[in-house]
Amino acid sequence: MASMPGKTKQYLILVIVLNVAVISLWAFLFLKVKASNERISTLTNEIELRVRQERTLQSVKDLVEATAEARALLNASFLKEDGAAGFLEFLESVGKGVGVVVTIKSVDEPVPSDPKALRELRVQLNADGRWKNVMQFLGVVEHLPYETRVEQVVLSRKDPIGWRVDITLTALKLQSSHESD
Repeated sequence: MASMPGKTKQYLILVIVLNVAVISLWAFLFLKVKASNERISTLTNEIELRVRQERTLQSVKDLVEATAEARALLNASFLKEDGAAGFLEFLESVGKGVGVVVTIKSVDEPVPSDPKALRELRVQLNADGRWKNVMQFLGVVEHLPYETRVEQVVLSRKDPIGWRVDITLTALKLQSSHESD
């Protein structure tokens, strides 16, 4: 560099300084673009996550709406928490409707070991009447509009024209919301 003329030296130094400035600017812009890309990527991922969450939420809402009728039908097949008296009255009215005299012998509601389990209402009853009426009552009891299980049926002749059926059945009962929480 000692043999270079003064002007050439100045131009060379200017070119070197300009190159360093351009490279510095290029590096600064590169880092700025990289940071912007990372931020864009993060925001895109967040948007995609929220869109998926919104779709899932909408899907659940649609499912709840689509199953409303089926859930209502299912809920109607269980006795309500305070529905024992109504259920017993229903059994008596069914008996009266088919021509038998229904006598409720016992009602028991055992406490389930699992507090979140459905409760059961165990009913022992008998119905007295003519054969045809007793059989009709038994058929109706087997097809009650509730979730029931007939555990025991005993048919016996009461007198020359009268029959008795002793029935033990269990109906499932919904718990109140404060018990199942």
